[in-house]
Parts: sequence; C-alpha cells; structure tokens
Amino acid sequence: MTEITTILFDFDRTLRFPVLSWEDFTFEFFSSMGISLGNAQKSEIKRWVYYYFQSPEFLAARDQAGDEVFWQQFYAQYTRLIINDEEQVSRIAPILHDQVVNDCFLNYRDHVPESSYSILEQLIQSGYKLGIITNRTQPIDEELRQLRLAEYFPTVVVSGLVGSMKPEAAIFHYALEQIQARPEQAVYIGDNYYADVVGARSAGLYPILVDPDQLFPEAECPVIDSIADLPDILQALTLENEPGRAPSR
Repeated sequence: MTEITTILFDFDRTLRFPVLSWEDFTFEFFSSMGISLGNAQKSEIKRWVYYYFQSPEFLAARDQAGDEVFWQQFYAQYTRLIINDEEQVSRIAPILHDQVVNDCFLNYRDHVPESSYSILEQLIQSGYKLGIITNRTQPIDEELRQLRLAEYFPTVVVSGLVGSMKPEAAIFHYALEQIQARPEQAVYIGDNYYADVVGARSAGLYPILVDPDQLFPEAECPVIDSIADLPDILQALTLENEPGRAPSR
C-alpha cells in the first residue's frame, strides 16, 4: 500500500453534527402521533434516507418537480415507510412536512465535537493534507468559519459548484487534483456508505466509514464511531506499509 499523504472528509455528520438529527426529530413526531418505532425499524429508515439522497431516484425527482412539490412528495414517500394506510399518509405527511420546516429547521443547531479540533490539529502536525468533499449545493465557507473549521481545510469541494456529486468518481478526482494527490495516497472519511464508501472506493481512494449506529455491516472497510478514532486507523495503515509486514485482513 502506498504511503497515505492526504485525508479527505465528508462534511455533514462526519465533521459537523446536528444537536437533534432530522431523523430523530421525525421519530419524535411519529411518537407524538401514537406511532412507536422499534430500533430495527429506525435503522432501516436511516439506511433508506442515506440511500435516497444520493440515488438516481432523488436526482430525477428533484429535477422534475419544483422545490415545494418535491418536498411534499418526499414527506409522503417517507411517511409510507412507517404507515401503510394511504388515507393516514395523506393526512399525516403534510403535518410532518410543516413541523420539520417550522420547528426542526427553524430551531436547528449544530456543533463540532470538541475532540475533533485536537484530532485535526494532530493530523496537520503529522504532515497530512486535509480537504472536504460535500454533496451540498451551495458554498459552505461561512459555516466552516462559524464552526472554527476553515483553518484546517484549504481545499473544499462542493458538489453544486463542480457539477458532480458523490458517489461519482469525478468529484473525488477533482478534489485530488486540487489538493495535488493521487488516489492511492488518499483516504476518504464519511458517514454515508452509498455515497462515501462506494464513491471513494470507485475513485481509487481508501474509504473509512463513520458509523456509530452500525447501520452498514456490509461496509468492508475500516469503521469508526467518530474521527476521534482516526489516529488508530491511520497508525494501522502506516504499519501495513512497513517492509516485510503482511497486510491486515
């Protein structure tokens, strides 16, 4: 394995986290409606959300409908994951949509775990080049400044500004060009198996999955709870590079 020189990160739920996730907000909403969900069902719903927002179905629906119509259709589709009765879906989905817009989003707060700053500083001191690849549609410069992350990431690639999105290999290759690294020299860390692991692997990078809820047992790559675990993974990769040492399985 070639020496790792470059570490690229996803942004949302890898570096930046909501105080209350959108999914947990919706689970609380359904609970308030007398609809309880078990842990297994919640995990399946979270997996579906991860899949949907990088899927061809999402892209087609987004392109074909206006913003308001798209979200109305999305919340109906999301509600059908939980409720089989179409009459109830028609009644509850608009209420859920309204609650998300006027409560969840209006009161949204995010944070970066305090330990992340020391980890990022440690990585820079160790000589790694750091960057971000995000499927956001708009620049994130102001958010990075507000979250005190801008100084760590001179290279930030935003899907909406480059015309490619994860898991397409093109966005990873664009980021590598910007940061001046080859695919085999880079790891990519993200929380979405479908976008981050599949995409990084197809582009020739070494994927690392952030999966504290163990949603993706099929990952077949290093899995961490948070980037606080990253130094141990990088140390293991460094040991694999030592002459005469067999790769770990």
